[in-house]
Amino acid sequence: MEDFSAGIQRLLDLKEQGISGYFNEVIENRICQVIKAAKLQGQTVEATIQTLERFYAEGLMGEIDMNSEYREKTLAAWRYQLERLWSEVNE
Repeated sequence: MEDFSAGIQRLLDLKEQGISGYFNEVIENRICQVIKAAKLQGQTVEATIQTLERFYAEGLMGEIDMNSEYREKTLAAWRYQLERLWSEVNE
């Protein structure tokens, strides 16, 4: 129990230190890699979103038992990030 409490406290300390900013940066870097790969294949942002929608529908991305509401929220987040970052990423 002591190790668990220490672990929780460490996570809280990391959060206070701004670790979420680090994770946001990692996620944004991964999204930029997706954009770069899509652009190298000649895809548009809409085609990339359609590919992601297909991957989620086929279960290649996301969890197998992901409900439609959660999938829609996830895809909306993808759309927002792709549209926000698309023009900033070069091939």
